[in-house]
Amino acid sequence: MKFSFIIPVYNVEKYLRQCLDSVVNQTFQDIEIICVDDGSTDACPAILAEYQQKDSRIQVVTQQNSGTLLARKAGITIAKGDYLLFLDPDDWFDLNAAERLAQVLEKNDVDILQFGLTVEPGKEMPTEQIQAIDSFFNRQVEYLVGSDAILTAGYVNEMLPYNQVGKAIRTSIAQKAFSVLPEVHCIYAEDQSFGFVLFSYTQRLLSIPDRMYHYRAGVGISTKNNLTVAEYISTLGAFRVLEALKQFVATHYADSPLHQRILAEIQHSMVRASVELAAERTVGYKDVEEWMTPLCEQAPAPEIALLLARKLEERKKQMAAFEHTTQALRHEADSFRRECDAQQQEADSLRIRIRKLRKKRRIERIVWLVIWVVTLLFLFLMITKI
Repeated sequence: MKFSFIIPVYNVEKYLRQCLDSVVNQTFQDIEIICVDDGSTDACPAILAEYQQKDSRIQVVTQQNSGTLLARKAGITIAKGDYLLFLDPDDWFDLNAAERLAQVLEKNDVDILQFGLTVEPGKEMPTEQIQAIDSFFNRQVEYLVGSDAILTAGYVNEMLPYNQVGKAIRTSIAQKAFSVLPEVHCIYAEDQSFGFVLFSYTQRLLSIPDRMYHYRAGVGISTKNNLTVAEYISTLGAFRVLEALKQFVATHYADSPLHQRILAEIQHSMVRASVELAAERTVGYKDVEEWMTPLCEQAPAPEIALLLARKLEERKKQMAAFEHTTQALRHEADSFRRECDAQQQEADSLRIRIRKLRKKRRIERIVWLVIWVVTLLFLFLMITKI
């Protein structure tokens, strides 16, 4: 048995060495490591070249920045292993992960072996958020037979995560599933889309609780905050993936209510993600049309208006809450300044009182000195007369 590790790489020089070390040092040796450099502009290409010189099992594929979906597809296309293991470049595996997976797969002829994941917070994160991620990735279904049962578990009952990491996937099935998806840059719903096709082709899935994958939460490449309208329009190419899914269902599962239902949910998810992506970058309401018109052209879905209204209302409430908090802070600051002014006035008054008191004491000393001098002079004259 042979495993193919597929690692899409893009500008993760800080974490890449730990990722690669966790693979090249696997206790199970019959592996190949396919790293797809997705147009990195940092030190990643140099790091990949360094590791490739040291380990002949490493293959490096270089492409222009096309997104994780196509980077994985490039790796899958040339994979020679019996099973694929996806690994994001800021995550890592236990060193005996492949060995443990091989032992299970030798005893169980399955298309997908699902295993557990440990959440490693990459930055300070709320406990509730960490628990939610952990719960999503570590759902267990034990053994499922039939694509309908697997799809139902993943997309209807939400008992099975459809993400690509945390799974050993039969290479031939993964290659078949990826052949359905078009060559398009996709920055959201790629796991959801690929998982839909993959589960449709999967007949046997086994889930084990062993946590062998370490997921660094909060560190992955996220959408730029300064996304321009032109860049946003380019992301809408993801709807070509949706069209491919529609064609896939029409060709193979036109009479399947389950596939139709899941496809509708994926479309809604993609539309919602696109609306939120645009709404987060609008300024008030003045430029909504500029952002939303391309989306409506790509996906003329009736729910766009409602989703946009909800999102903008949510932003309005957030801005109102922010303004309320700001005003409260201003009032608090004004109150603090008034308190400081009052304390300053009190200090000034106290300094004036101290100066007056010192002046009074100096006068009292002078008066007493004069009295003593006069008294002594008087006594001296009296003694002299006697």
